[in-house]
Amino acid sequence: DALVFAVYVGQMGRSPEALRVAHERAVRCFERTRHVLEKNAVQCGLALTAEDGLRLKAEGRRALYLSTENAYSLGRDVANVEKFHRLGVRMMGLTHMMNNDVADASTDPRGPEWGGLSGFGREVVAECNRLGIVLDASHASDDALRGLLEHSRAPVVLSHSGPRGACDHPRNVGDEL
Repeated sequence: DALVFAVYVGQMGRSPEALRVAHERAVRCFERTRHVLEKNAVQCGLALTAEDGLRLKAEGRRALYLSTENAYSLGRDVANVEKFHRLGVRMMGLTHMMNNDVADASTDPRGPEWGGLSGFGREVVAECNRLGIVLDASHASDDALRGLLEHSRAPVVLSHSGPRGACDHPRNVGDEL
């Protein structure tokens, strides 16, 4: 009855210019997605709350929630969390393949950079909590998940991860978690 559309921007460098380009790409993707939703309003609609999802289902339409797949596209500006929220984002994945300025990824070949969440990452967590954006630790390192569990005032999700005991892959979550 509901779908999550994740905007993913491939991670480039972490220079100010690369981060600016990534942020602009993400914003354009969210804007295009909203335009497509408006053009197809008979079949679907943007859901910003759980109640929106139920309302859209009752209307016979699919509810679509927006997410980021990798907080890299925030750049280094915590104000971009609120900007994404205004664009409809209600879930945010911390990382993808590589470490970023928010957290360590589970598969970065260079290993951990922050030991979990960075200081900026803790700011992002607080801002997401304030705005009601669900935090997703899929792809993040186990230490990033631990940091997220420690610092988030709201429940977190692992939208597409499994237990490492069932499938031993770094993207899956350590059994103790």
